[in-house]
Amino acid sequence: ARLLSRDVAGVVRALGRVSTVWLEDDARRSAAAEEIAHGTGYATPMVDACLQRTFAAWNERALSALLDGALRGVRLELPGGVHAPRPAGARVATAPELVLALLAQNTPGLAVAPVFTALALRAAILVKSPRGETRFAPLLVRSIAEVDADLGDACAAHTWPGGTAAIEDPLFAAASRIVAYGGAETIAAVRSRAGERVVAYGPRASVAVLAGDRLPGFPAATARVLAREIAFLDQRGCLSPQLVLVDERLDAAALGEALARELAAVESEWPRRRLPLE
Repeated sequence: ARLLSRDVAGVVRALGRVSTVWLEDDARRSAAAEEIAHGTGYATPMVDACLQRTFAAWNERALSALLDGALRGVRLELPGGVHAPRPAGARVATAPELVLALLAQNTPGLAVAPVFTALALRAAILVKSPRGETRFAPLLVRSIAEVDADLGDACAAHTWPGGTAAIEDPLFAAASRIVAYGGAETIAAVRSRAGERVVAYGPRASVAVLAGDRLPGFPAATARVLAREIAFLDQRGCLSPQLVLVDERLDAAALGEALARELAAVESEWPRRRLPLE
């Protein structure tokens, strides 16, 4: 109830402070990176880089711009509130009361997006951490509570075996929106239970495109940037390029040689984790 009485700008400012805490408190972030790396097998420096990228992207200005763009021309109504009569033809959206977020295993820091978005809409959120990465979401919830007690009371993170009916049935029934990350089968299973309430983020792949007859720093500098993007999260994140398309006017062979050298160098900084056979 306290969260519903808050104004959006105040909530966004508080969430911006949470991002600032994570970006400026190197000890906190490094400890979290080590903990996450221990559980996932990712290289600790890469997890640290992932957390820095994530919180830099979800700063106060970016979150405010996201909401402005999504709600431009739309009147947002809060559940249980007293609302003025709707003008004819008005675009109206009702904010969710409870969001359930089901996270995937391959991206440390993934909880930030659904948690910040839900809280900015003044909705409570429960995060289900994946079996393979249980560390970050509780740390995020704790940091939010440190910055703003009301926001901290409105979010929680837990882990349980997926498909546990005794836990999930009441949660699926109560949630206004279910944010699901994962493979096609996971998304299909969630949709079969929750229908249009599901906001799905399924399998994705990224492609790097190098266009133009001349690129500054080509091929060495280009390869250096590409190598870090390709190697990021062991190329298992949706933003890690799986394919590089090279303009025929550029020397693709020279790029390939430079990229091989840079990937070898990145391996020493971000050694690839060992993957299970199953």
